[in-house]
Amino acid sequence: MASGTLPDTREIAGEIQQECEDQAEDFAQFMSEVGDSLQKYCKRRPGVVAGVLFGLGFFCGWKLRPW
Repeated sequence: MASGTLPDTREIAGEIQQECEDQAEDFAQFMSEVGDSLQKYCKRRPGVVAGVLFGLGFFCGWKLRPW
C-alpha cells in the first residue's frame, strides 16, 4: 500500500474542525434568534409570561419541598 493513497489526517482534522465551527456559528445564530423572539413575546404579552413563570415556580416549589 503506497503512502500517497491514504488521506492525510491533518486534512481530515481540518475539515472536521471547519464543520464544527460552522455548526457552532449556526447554533449561536439560532439561539440568538430564539432569544430575540422570546424577548419580543415577553414585551407584547407580559401577563401571559408572568402567569407561566408563576405556575412553573409554584409547581417546582411544590415538587421540591423539603418535607
